Amino acid sequence: MGDYSNFPVLIAFTGVEPAGFCAWRQLGEAEAELLNLAVAPDARRQGVAGALLEALRETATGHIFLEVAETNMPAIALYRRFGWEPVAVRQGYYDKGATNAVVMKKGSW
Repeated sequence: MGDYSNFPVLIAFTGVEPAGFCAWRQLGEAEAELLNLAVAPDARRQGVAGALLEALRETATGHIFLEVAETNMPAIALYRRFGWEPVAVRQGYYDKGATNAVVMKKGSW
């Protein structure tokens, strides 16, 4: 996990317990980047990730990009369900060159 102290972070709660977060950055009026999205194991499959993506949609402006390991099929399926489309592949981006990254884009809101 990275240091997101200089970036906006959206936090989802179930009751008083944090259930997940997404860190992101606005790169200009027309572009933003989702840096990380994580959900606590006991809060998964309860709509937390979707709620965070919707909160990001309401907060960021322009196209939003992300990258995800091409082997992370559950994450890719989640993003596709919310309208993200693959636009590029970064060869050898993860795992010391062993895993490609899929760059995905969500169109303007």
